[in-house]
Amino acid sequence: MSSHPVPISLIIVRNPFLSFDHLEYLVDALNRQTEQTFNTFWVDQSDSPQELEDYLSQQAGFPWLHLPVQSQVVAGVVCWELTSIFAALLEHPEIGETFCYLHMECLPEVDFIASVLAVQPELNARYGSRWIAMLEQLWTNLMATDLYPEVYWDQLRFSDLRYWTVTHMAYAPSSRPPYLWHKVPSWRENAFVMPTALALETQVFSVVERPLYFQDVFDIFTYVQERPYWQNISWIKLPGSLIYHLQHPRPFLEFSKAFVEAIPQHPELFKGLAIYGFKWSGEDYAETEKMRREFVYTDRLHLFYHLFRHDREGTNHHWLRALDKRYGYIHDKPFESLF
Repeated sequence: MSSHPVPISLIIVRNPFLSFDHLEYLVDALNRQTEQTFNTFWVDQSDSPQELEDYLSQQAGFPWLHLPVQSQVVAGVVCWELTSIFAALLEHPEIGETFCYLHMECLPEVDFIASVLAVQPELNARYGSRWIAMLEQLWTNLMATDLYPEVYWDQLRFSDLRYWTVTHMAYAPSSRPPYLWHKVPSWRENAFVMPTALALETQVFSVVERPLYFQDVFDIFTYVQERPYWQNISWIKLPGSLIYHLQHPRPFLEFSKAFVEAIPQHPELFKGLAIYGFKWSGEDYAETEKMRREFVYTDRLHLFYHLFRHDREGTNHHWLRALDKRYGYIHDKPFESLF
């Protein structure tokens, strides 16, 4: 990377279960950005990090830093963890004034960086560093295997099924929404832009006292936005900054009998979490391509999500309790448990 500061850094996580062509399309999308004043940090959770290192060396036309991560593996399942990684990256000397988190199945439109940077002066003027912007992703019915390299932008822009992840409202190219200002948006698998100074000040990632396996970093916003110690932070929704979210097979290997039955053998990783005492019954979770394309969410999938993240002893609440402790906040209503 270059040594001069940049207005925005992209933190991109390589999922070990998705095919490499997702990364090829993402690198191409970043090469095409009309505004190139950004740098990238690639968190690589795969067992073949040299593959991405070589590809970035050959194809990336933007500054990048490749960060292979050695993850815990239990019953063949990669136990990915991001909070401590984000905490470390935000101390990196080349991190931007703001940062954005992208999944590798998300392809930003070519004016994505330009549209985000265009509104940052107004956000800074209104709120200083005390704002977080949600970048609503536009879901498509296309998978990476459906795309053709020469025409994939046309495919994305004119695919049959496209809607905003939060509202499920249909999207039409002729009515691309402008910047919208919302105090409390709803969060659901969305990218976000956050001032680095705010993340460091609030210690939102570094306050965590234990690894939060299978926890995504934006989920905490649903909870912490209601806390009094975060009430002076403004939550902004920027649907004008387009990100196309590809469909993809979700392996959910952590929702398998072999993995769940192996959990009690690893108290150093999982003790104290709701999933630690879970007794397996039924079949492995399996999702067909039809279920994924039609956004079918089974009761069993919801059960696992609650166990891992949303139960009173899920990762979200361990994280929230750490933030409460940091601010000396005593919650007057106990968390409700699924059980």
